[in-house]
Amino acid sequence: LPRSLQVADKAGVRRSIYQFILPLGSAINMDGTALGFPIMVALIAQLNDVELNFGTVIVVMILSVVISVGTAPIPNAGMVYLTMLFTAAGMGDLAGEGIATLFVLDWFVDRIETAVNVTSDQFVAKIIDEVSLNAEKKHVKIVCGCCLGPNSNINSEYDQAATSIKNSEPEADV
Repeated sequence: LPRSLQVADKAGVRRSIYQFILPLGSAINMDGTALGFPIMVALIAQLNDVELNFGTVIVVMILSVVISVGTAPIPNAGMVYLTMLFTAAGMGDLAGEGIATLFVLDWFVDRIETAVNVTSDQFVAKIIDEVSLNAEKKHVKIVCGCCLGPNSNINSEYDQAATSIKNSEPEADV
């Protein structure tokens, strides 16, 4: 987290934004973990010739997203939740063997998951910063919270060019 705060500061994100977003993201934004769980379950299923139907895959994916919010941001914390996912996938009898196999790979996989988590936290902080800066501008209309509206002054040259092109196009005969 300290390094993430430094990177956000160097990227030009306002301090008030990144000091709220980054700690919150490090606590609850575990999208790397949410992506990793289904892959781990699928790997163990493939190694043991277990066929996972579409419904089982969807259940594992939904549970992975829900579980990832509650996973502690420490190494190997997600290994505990894999027993539940193996049971949900109908592979409860392979949970011990599966976790033992995954423990060997988890050191490397955990680094990739952490990189995904930290990167997405940085993206969200920058996006929130840009959206709030645009919202503070009085002459810019905000549509859907983040998009500049069609009547904003920033895109007026683009709008004029698009209108002139549209007006110069010949109409098709019916």
